[in-house]
Amino acid sequence: MAVKPIPEGYHTFTPYFVVEGATDFIDFLKKAFGGNEVYRFPAPGGKIGHAEVRVGDSVLMLADTNPEYPPTRIGSYLYVTDVDAIYKKALTAGGQSRREPANQFYGDRVATVADRWGNVVEYTLTIEQTGGNAMVVPGRGFLLNNELTDFNFTPTQGSAPDPNLPAPGKRPRSSMSPTIVLVQRKPYLAVGSPGGSTIITTVLQILVGRLDLDLSLPDAIAAPRASQPNTGSVQAEPAFLASPEAEALKRLGHTFTINPEIGAATGIEFRGDGRMLAAAEPTRRGGGAAAVVSSRDGLGDPSVAPGAVCYEG
Repeated sequence: MAVKPIPEGYHTFTPYFVVEGATDFIDFLKKAFGGNEVYRFPAPGGKIGHAEVRVGDSVLMLADTNPEYPPTRIGSYLYVTDVDAIYKKALTAGGQSRREPANQFYGDRVATVADRWGNVVEYTLTIEQTGGNAMVVPGRGFLLNNELTDFNFTPTQGSAPDPNLPAPGKRPRSSMSPTIVLVQRKPYLAVGSPGGSTIITTVLQILVGRLDLDLSLPDAIAAPRASQPNTGSVQAEPAFLASPEAEALKRLGHTFTINPEIGAATGIEFRGDGRMLAAAEPTRRGGGAAAVVSSRDGLGDPSVAPGAVCYEG
C-alpha cells in the first residue's frame, strides 16, 4: 500500500508550538477553542515531547521547551462560526484581549487575542456585508454569509482558466491580509484592516511607515493613504493629495481619484521591555479603539477610547 504524503486528517501546513508548560497550553486549547487532544508523547521530568490537538478540522502540534528548542510565538488565523462566543471562551480560559469583536465594513467580524505564551490569534467570521444573506440559523443565533458574491460568475481570463469561478470546495479570492511580523522568531507587529481591494495597500503602507520610515505604530496607522489596486487612477485621501509625494507621482504621470477614507486599521506592537502597544485609527470611521484588559504594572488603561494607544505590562 502506498504511503500517503499527507496523512489522513492533516493539512499541508501545520503549526508547531514550542512552549513552557505544554500541559497548561493543551488545557487552554481545550477550554478556549474546544480542542481535542489526539496524541501525547511524554518526555523526562513530566514534560511533553510531542502532542497533537485537533481544533475544528485542523491539527496543532506542540511540545515543551528543551535546550535545543527554545519557546516560540506563533500568530494564527482562525475561522469560526461565532466570533463573540469563542472570544469570550478564550478570555475565560486565560487569554488577553487585543481587539474586541467588531464588524468590519467588508463583512468580516474580527477579534484579536493573545495568550500568556505570547501566541496571537486573529479571529475572522466572514458574512460579506452587514446582515450577511439576512438568514439566521434557527436556534444558533449566527448569520449565514453571502461570500459567493466574491466569485466571478463569468470567465474573466479569456481562453485561460479562471481560478475564481464558483465550484464545490472552493473559496473565492479575497484581499484579507492580516499580517504578523516576526523578529528573531518572536512577534513584533500584528496589523490588519478592512477595506476590500484597499486592504493590501493599507497594511503595506503601515508596515513601510513603521519598519522603513521609523514612524511610531500610531503615526504609521494615522498617516495619509493612497491605494493603487490595478486601476487607471490612484485612490487617495485628501491629506495624501496635499503631500509632496502626491505631487511627485503626478509628475510621473499618475492620476488620482479622491477616496475620503481608506481602511480602518488596528495594530499591536510587542515591545522589547515586555509590554505591548495597541493602536487604532484616530479619526477614520469615527476613530478606532485600542484597549488593555489588564495590566501587571499599572501602566495599562482599561478604558476604550477612539484612537486609543494603550500599553500593557
